[in-house]
Amino acid sequence: MLGLEELFDLVAIEGEVGVGKPHPAIFTQVQRQLGLPSKQILFVGNSWAHDVLGALNVGWVLAHTQPGIA
Repeated sequence: MLGLEELFDLVAIEGEVGVGKPHPAIFTQVQRQLGLPSKQILFVGNSWAHDVLGALNVGWVLAHTQPGIA
């Protein structure tokens, strides 16, 4: 961890959830814990295969941070 946890409502760690991205279960578990609809969750990620596809598959809003990839 980067010491930023206190800035977020929830931090999910793959090893603690039992599945990894892009598996939808990690995203839906977080959504249940937040109690928010998909369109109210902003996911910031840097991996197309894991972050972008996973978040988009469950309907989350996405910010993609990987340089050189649109």
